[in-house]
Amino acid sequence: MFFNSLLFAQTEERKYCGTSKIMEEALQDFEKKQILDQLEIFTQEFMTNIEQHRSAGPYIIPVVVHVVHEYEEENISYEQIDHGIFRINEDFNGLNEDLDEVIAEFDSIIGWPNIEFRLATKDPDGNCTYGVTRTASDLTTSGSSTKLQNLTSWDDKKYVNIWVVRSFEEGSGAAAFAYKPGSGPNMDGIFCLFNYFGDWGSSGPTGSNWARHTMPHEMGHFFNLDHPWGGSNSPAEDGNCSIDDGVED
Repeated sequence: MFFNSLLFAQTEERKYCGTSKIMEEALQDFEKKQILDQLEIFTQEFMTNIEQHRSAGPYIIPVVVHVVHEYEEENISYEQIDHGIFRINEDFNGLNEDLDEVIAEFDSIIGWPNIEFRLATKDPDGNCTYGVTRTASDLTTSGSSTKLQNLTSWDDKKYVNIWVVRSFEEGSGAAAFAYKPGSGPNMDGIFCLFNYFGDWGSSGPTGSNWARHTMPHEMGHFFNLDHPWGGSNSPAEDGNCSIDDGVED
């Protein structure tokens, strides 16, 4: 549902999802391709027993937001971070106000994965935390995903790592991008521009449909979802009809 919502938003802003490009590069690595192939097999097996898994939830997913900044507006507030996490949960639970924009043919298959995302309350050392780190570094404008992960990260087997920066070295023009499980340079996670983390505070324009759905969209990629038109970043093109998104409609 959050992917469909973003289709409407793409006419609103020039920023785009950088995941397709990042994953295209990752698939050039044979070992990563093997991991992603195995992930797809696991996903399909998981789906055959979805009701069993659904009844075991809700699944609480701890999140850590790494804010990398130079003391400017990219040093987003705790309130903006809270609101961004709220928007992720809203979309994943089918509570977004624009859900009625999903085309009628898909109304009956709108999903609720029974997942809740929460800012972590304990850090890797067991200390109490708000689930947010702040690191002053010029990598906020010049850092690759590898450099940012080396700068600050938590165990990606226990947390969803999200890096918030001013601009990307990779994917110029992207609002955000995500690495699917097993495909990241050092680890998996999501990278987001500070002004596309939710639609409140320094995120802009405030109320933008694109900004509102950017993080739920990338979280979908993190959990092994492609775009509804497949693994490209070009919706509404005839050539996409031959690209499989891995989901049986």
